[in-house]
Amino acid sequence: MLKLFSFFKKEDACTLITPLEGEQAERYRNFRELLKNNYLALHRIADLEEAYYGGKPFTLQWVRMKYQELFEAVTNIISSFEGLSKKDISSLIRTRDVIGNAIEKESRPGFEFISNDIIIPFDAITSAKMKKMTGSKSGNLALIRNALGLPVPDGFAVTAYAFHKFMAENHLIDPVAEALEGLSVESGEEIEQVSQKLRDMIMQSPVPSEIEEALMNAYAVLEKKTWPGVHIAVRSSAIGEDTEASFAGQYSTELNVTKDNIIHAYKTVIASKYSARAISYRMHSGLDDRETPMCAAGIVMLDPKASGVLYTKHPSAPSSDTVKINAVSGLGEYLVDGSASSDVFVADKKRNIIVEKIIRSKEFRMVNLSGGGIDLEKISEPERQIPSIDDDTVFQLRDFGLMLEEYFGGHQDVEWAVDKHGKLFILQSRPLHIAETKIPEQQIEVNEAKYPVLISGGKAASPGVAIGKVFIATPDIPLRDIPPNYILAAKTASPKYAEAIGKLRGIITDMGSSTSHLASVAREFGVPMLANTQNATSVLTNRGMVTLYADISKVWQGAVPALEKQIKPAKRPMFESPVYQKTRRILDHISPLHLTDPKSQSFTPEGCQSIHDIIRFTHELSMKQMFALGETTVKGMTSVKLTANLPMFFQLIDIGGGLKFGLSTCDIITPDSVESIPFKAVWKGFTHPGITWSGAINFSMGDFMTLMASGAISGDVQDAAISYVLIAKDYMNMSARFGYHFATIDTLCSKDSNQNYITLQFSGGVGTYYRRSLRINFLGNVLKRLGFEVSLKGDLLDAALMRYDKAATKEKLDQMARLLACSRLLDMAISSQEQVSEMTEAFFREEYNFLERKQENDPKELYVHTGFWKTVKEQDRIRCIQDGTKWGNALTSGVSKFMGRIFGNSYQEFLDNVEAYHYFPLAIAKNSEISDGSASVLVKAVSGSIDRAGGLAFGIKDDCNYFVFRINALEDNAILFEFDKCKRYQRKSLKKKINTGEWYLLKVEVAGNKFKGFVNDELLMEYEAQRSLRGYTGLWTKADSVTHFENLQIQSEQTVRKIEF
Repeated sequence: MLKLFSFFKKEDACTLITPLEGEQAERYRNFRELLKNNYLALHRIADLEEAYYGGKPFTLQWVRMKYQELFEAVTNIISSFEGLSKKDISSLIRTRDVIGNAIEKESRPGFEFISNDIIIPFDAITSAKMKKMTGSKSGNLALIRNALGLPVPDGFAVTAYAFHKFMAENHLIDPVAEALEGLSVESGEEIEQVSQKLRDMIMQSPVPSEIEEALMNAYAVLEKKTWPGVHIAVRSSAIGEDTEASFAGQYSTELNVTKDNIIHAYKTVIASKYSARAISYRMHSGLDDRETPMCAAGIVMLDPKASGVLYTKHPSAPSSDTVKINAVSGLGEYLVDGSASSDVFVADKKRNIIVEKIIRSKEFRMVNLSGGGIDLEKISEPERQIPSIDDDTVFQLRDFGLMLEEYFGGHQDVEWAVDKHGKLFILQSRPLHIAETKIPEQQIEVNEAKYPVLISGGKAASPGVAIGKVFIATPDIPLRDIPPNYILAAKTASPKYAEAIGKLRGIITDMGSSTSHLASVAREFGVPMLANTQNATSVLTNRGMVTLYADISKVWQGAVPALEKQIKPAKRPMFESPVYQKTRRILDHISPLHLTDPKSQSFTPEGCQSIHDIIRFTHELSMKQMFALGETTVKGMTSVKLTANLPMFFQLIDIGGGLKFGLSTCDIITPDSVESIPFKAVWKGFTHPGITWSGAINFSMGDFMTLMASGAISGDVQDAAISYVLIAKDYMNMSARFGYHFATIDTLCSKDSNQNYITLQFSGGVGTYYRRSLRINFLGNVLKRLGFEVSLKGDLLDAALMRYDKAATKEKLDQMARLLACSRLLDMAISSQEQVSEMTEAFFREEYNFLERKQENDPKELYVHTGFWKTVKEQDRIRCIQDGTKWGNALTSGVSKFMGRIFGNSYQEFLDNVEAYHYFPLAIAKNSEISDGSASVLVKAVSGSIDRAGGLAFGIKDDCNYFVFRINALEDNAILFEFDKCKRYQRKSLKKKINTGEWYLLKVEVAGNKFKGFVNDELLMEYEAQRSLRGYTGLWTKADSVTHFENLQIQSEQTVRKIEF
């Protein structure tokens, strides 16, 4: 029995329970201030977690802003705690500062200057590490020239240090950071306004004399090497550009610049760092502004006869052993900005054979002007059909490309030019992004009588299928007005459209090619694109529904059902980005809750390892200080225990009319002793006959394992379940603890309907983040239908109901209490979005035991944690199937409409993002724990658009901590993953051809901390873990995989056990 009270310590032990006044009222004000900041702090944590898990782009400036708000709230919490408890808070301050310093360290930009050089000539760039000062564009060009000996125009790099010096001496660093701080990728108009402001600030600032002198000296050196008055190109070369994030077309290049215009051209280039499309691109790519300083390159300007782009791997035919070359007459800017359609040459990599040659009529070319600058020039009729380059140049380009491929260790996207004398020059080389596509396994037939072909032709610039309404771009419509999830139709493949890439389902252009900058960005983000259709903007209808299949260059009218399964989600570079990884490390100091047991010796200020721990510690001790666990705290202020037949423990303070008059601390306080109208309404809901407190949740062995692993189950469950309540006749503030989540109810229920309100804040739990988010979604659905205004942020809910009359307010409190009671452990059992709608309907049928129903085809000896697992019998074979077609992205239209009707698309999109990258169906075999032994299973990957995976999970401590050895038929590989505290880490990977529809025998052997993984009895990998691999065994898939399993066997200590499905 928990000893909470110390009775009869003195003769006058029985104290009359009276309302708060004087000193106790001051304590109450501190308590309320602490609760207010507790609310704010939890919201800031929810903001950060929602951003991290939701997949929408955000910036590190935004993370820092949210953290500063969190830090301020926590500081106020500590201050209020001091006022309430009168305790020494120095240890809390020290702990806060230690955690804060660790967060500040993670928040600092990782970029460091390796020298203070302003200019570095190309001749002096001799190692790859110098690209940290010059950017990849300049660095790659110099290395191609110096290391490979290929022809590159001479030039110089203007360094990252020069950019920093420019910004620092003009006092622009802080104003830029402040301007970018609160930007959202969805606020197109605000991005444009900030962009214009920042570019104006740069253009209006003088170039420091030291930089100007260095620039002009570098130009003078080029003059001596070439000829007097040589013109140059000033090109962007930002840190991070021309890497895995291409930044294709997002920054400015100033061509044919004269000596007098070099300073202006340099400012124009560095100002382009803050163009709206560059800001948007960095946000989508998860790159921090401070870690991507703008360098520039000054390069001798060629007067080319022809220019173009070389892809060392054919983007539309990646399995062919060919290169693709696009060429135009004159300057290549006319090609890469999407304005021109080009000649095309496809050449064999090994033989001097041109596989394909397309020569287009050329009406214009871009040329240099003698006084500087560029312009379009009309091509005479006889020249229009002449190929831009001859066959010898094609083969020379191919050979250069293969050398670049070998040097940089991957396929390359190469810009080149041929001068008037026929000499070939390399102008740029960067990684080539190609979407690896697989041919559909079944022939796709489209009923073209029902879905007429609108476009048949053009070039696949980025493969894939898109279905959506068309938005036809016109010069007078701002890009911010493009609606989300539309297919863009435009005359040219202008790189400016990359600004909207995050909200496009597809792109179709009249002009342009697969080598345009926009095409490069589309491939990076996995957005299907069809270029050079000639007539898209005239054939397609604005806002008309179409289906685009870029691979075969076709567009149909309407949404073609046969192609819906071919749609793949857009790539989200954010998930692998530096900002995302840094945010994870910051959250590791903020979110984890280590202090779960108030009776533990580590429940101290020194035991706080995270910001969340500080919030939890101060909240727990503040409650105990305010309520004093049944003792008189200060004169006239007394808290009492409520005695009732519920597995919850309430500590009450009456602040005026909440309890029957005349009660003392010697009386047993029961629900009948309470006069508070809102408390009695809540109690009615808790004690509704349909609520079964002992069995509302199907609590499996797997759920118990998760609780054990989280540390939530300690020696005394009663202490972990104390709830604290302030009551008056018509007022209640309840900080309730249901299991291991928290609900704060604040309500006034009086005769004056204009004053009445209910607010609810709900958060916490021990399930995975995905499951907690599902439970929040369920609560939100019910509350919305009850009439509450609801706000959802990840796994945190806020709800409010205002101005109902007394009877209606009491009824809503009753319903809300039922909801809280029946969902108290739901995060341990809920596993899919479909269950959310089913349980919502059940709630309003007053069916509260949601998860007790069993299906006949449920696997017999598996604890199902997440996913749709079933057993199927075929003749004498029994198999277990994880059906990914029921996963969130494949919800029935009824469920999708239901979700949209309740909350719109935003929260549904959040859950979809969590599912796509954090959804791992897992089924754990009963009685399958081994420490030294093996497990094997037959696996067959059947289908899936996002993933086609299946594997053996082992070393399972709970559904957040385990290993999995899996194969994937979409990626053709075998990977060993470790899940540590619900975060996934790749430990080993090996390319391995995996055929869809074919059985593979997976086997794992574990001994202590050592692992061996086999496929079809072939040893593929070994690994030594940092912990013992003792644990349970199970089956695992990912996302929308449909995977079959047979013959799961576990061997340990000479015994072999077959798991029954």
